Amino acid sequence: MLENLINSSEYHVLDNSSFEPFVYASKMISLVLALVVVVYAYQFYKTYRSPVLLGIILSFGFMALADIFMVLALPTLNDPILFNLFFWLRLFTMAYGFTFLALSYHHSTKEVGKADVFILKISALSVIPVFAMLTLTWFSNNSNFPPFIIYDKYFRVYNICVMGYVFIKSFQYSISHVRKDFIYLPLAYGILWAGQFSILFFTLDGSLSAVVVAFLAKDVGLAIFVIMLHRMSKSKPSFKEGVKTSKGML
Repeated sequence: MLENLINSSEYHVLDNSSFEPFVYASKMISLVLALVVVVYAYQFYKTYRSPVLLGIILSFGFMALADIFMVLALPTLNDPILFNLFFWLRLFTMAYGFTFLALSYHHSTKEVGKADVFILKISALSVIPVFAMLTLTWFSNNSNFPPFIIYDKYFRVYNICVMGYVFIKSFQYSISHVRKDFIYLPLAYGILWAGQFSILFFTLDGSLSAVVVAFLAKDVGLAIFVIMLHRMSKSKPSFKEGVKTSKGML
């Protein structure tokens, strides 16, 4: 079954030795930026205990984990079986990351309580049985494990839909709350959303330019997010007021 993977244009693009340094650099940048967001959100969460902030921690934590799987996958290009496993793990972690981002916005539009925090924590723990099932299936029958390229387009479409929801919600909030702290939210999410469209194009035709745009979009989007969080951390009174209403954060 892995013949489809080896012969795919996606595999050949990633197997391009001249392209490899760019992939490593881009993924390390996005990994660091995602972790910076997690650190900022965790610092705020220790004070305000908002489920919205918990969702942000989980979301960007999974995004960082997806980058780790990408970095681990590249050295295994000569071992398609292991490469296939790492990419399956990456697909799931990215989907989890965007899902928690959408859940954060869902919680920001309603009254929240301890039950919401509990639900988010249980949802995060659900990744353990999913990953366990995936790896156990791979170990028991890795030669017939389905290539990720058969299903990755469905993950991409899901991510596009979820990020579309996040972008719309962030845009609505930035319009209703005219504050410069939130001006860059739709821009950051819009760039991340555009990156998902680009990675879908890469999934469909294996275009090198499409994957370059997708990687750069994630780096730029995360960088804008980090800059915005840094500015918000300098304005804690307004930030605190936003968290109290469960509508002021991200």
